[in-house]
Amino acid sequence: MHSATRRPRSFPSARSIPSPARRRAGAVTDGEGNSTVGPQDPFVEGIVPGVQIYPLGETAQEVVLDPAQAYTVTFSSGELPVAVELRLGTGYTTVHAIRYPDLSLPTSRTVSLRFSDTDFETMQYDSDGDGAVDTVITPTVSISGAQAQDAEGPEIAWETTAVGGRRYRSA
Repeated sequence: MHSATRRPRSFPSARSIPSPARRRAGAVTDGEGNSTVGPQDPFVEGIVPGVQIYPLGETAQEVVLDPAQAYTVTFSSGELPVAVELRLGTGYTTVHAIRYPDLSLPTSRTVSLRFSDTDFETMQYDSDGDGAVDTVITPTVSISGAQAQDAEGPEIAWETTAVGGRRYRSA
């Protein structure tokens, strides 16, 4: 994402933005009016300089944004809960992470995320269905520094052993 002539800077990344099969999840727009959704047909992809979108399966995608620009990511909520992870970092190091692991919203509501060149704002959605985002969604997790590097939950394992008719469990 960074050219050789550019100083490495932190970039925002939105991971697991919901994406209906064969269709982009809403749109990514910049301050110049560029959009990843074509103006006439939502199934035609537009081009936004500095935006890279990677499919992560049929219903998820990763969106990587240029650190020097401001963007807005919007999508429509579906019937099932979604997980959204926002990371600010260099590609190798995450310095700030915000996670919404099980986001359940009313169906067909607009959800919006705004990214500046230094950070991202809290997610908002249209609570009353009038098309305007009006309600802040509090993240489940918002961490910075070394803690932001921890992307995997703890792994717990145990063993059950039967000895003389009694069961013992050890972790």
